[in-house]
Amino acid sequence: MGTSWENHQNACSPTTAEGLLFEVASVMAKGSVLRWRGQERADWPLQPSLARTSQPTATNAGTEALRDREFSLLDHARHWPAREFAGSVTDQEIMCVLQHHGTPTTLLDVTADPHVALWFACRAANSSRSGDSPGVIFAIEVGDWPELRTDAPWHPTYDDLGHPGGFEYRNRVTAERSFRVLPTRPDARMIAQRAELLHLVSDYDGQSDDHVTPIIVRKTLKPELRRILERNLGLTHAHLFPDVAGFALFARDSGLLGP
Repeated sequence: MGTSWENHQNACSPTTAEGLLFEVASVMAKGSVLRWRGQERADWPLQPSLARTSQPTATNAGTEALRDREFSLLDHARHWPAREFAGSVTDQEIMCVLQHHGTPTTLLDVTADPHVALWFACRAANSSRSGDSPGVIFAIEVGDWPELRTDAPWHPTYDDLGHPGGFEYRNRVTAERSFRVLPTRPDARMIAQRAELLHLVSDYDGQSDDHVTPIIVRKTLKPELRRILERNLGLTHAHLFPDVAGFALFARDSGLLGP
């Protein structure tokens, strides 16, 4: 576990569901370009999954060791007999597919819809998975972040020919600047979740970033917020995960598979 987001300089912790939804609307009204992320626990770090599963000596997405793991993952995926990896697919599209299917990557899932982020923060509202910890949703200002489409055209130099389809992504990663990855062929799940992905620089954890606003979701508010999101916006497992793998997530979260 990491430092609680309750201690962040921009954090707020509304005491009612109405107050929390009002705070979300207030942050949106400031006019910044925002992407949102919801986490079930307020003491989880703002890190991509590959960074969280790495050794302590390589905890951030931009460190040399973790970057080597990322590039190795991509190289192996290109030789895997999956139709999603065939042809002139770009590295960033491969990373999106891997992230979508549960492989730890250096990309961080975010959404353009704060209510989707709130659903994820309240996802375990009726289970013990999040313990006694509150959840958190992040409003991340990304207006000045570079964008990289998953179908970005390839304009190679001679040195890039060893990685066709990968030079743009690898150059961005090596440049050590955070950027956005925009899925240009989203599947049904990405569309439902209004999904986007972020690639963060090595020293980014959000704790000292004035462009991140954490909104704490108190544990006692989660069941009520889930009901509001389901009844008024139709945000359910079936809506956000409209595929077979999504049913498996629902079966786990809802207790169908046992405690």
